[in-house]
Formats: sequence, structure tokens, C-alpha cells
Amino acid sequence: MIEVDLVDYDVNAILAIVAVLKSMDLKIDRDFNFHYHPPKYDNFSYDAVYNRHTVFSFKDGGVASWFALKYKQ
Repeated sequence: MIEVDLVDYDVNAILAIVAVLKSMDLKIDRDFNFHYHPPKYDNFSYDAVYNRHTVFSFKDGGVASWFALKYKQ
């Protein structure tokens, strides 16, 4: 599996990306998988958010490359 890490995408954006992948006839657990890690706050600063990221895993290297070029910041 080839992993691509997306940083600072909120949950709605991630679900929209998953919908795009599904519209390409890719199936979860067969062609790709993803794990969303929600934001964490440090309770000291007003706007300090860290560790918000999503890890996508792809079976096909070509799809993983396309995905990284399209969505990786």
C-alpha cells in the first residue's frame, strides 16, 4: 500500500475527496483506505491546532501518484 498524507483538510473536504474517488469506481478497502485524525487543541493558545491530517492508502501506485499531485499541498 502506498500512503499519501494530507494535512489541514477538514472533515467535509475529506468526505468530498472520498466521494470523488468513489465516482472514479474505486472501492474502499479494495482500492484505497483512509484514516482521519481530527485536530487537537493545546489549551494554552487561542488558535493552536495541530496534528489534523488524513492518511490515504492506495493499492495502485498510479492512482496514488495522481492523488498526491492533485490534493497534496
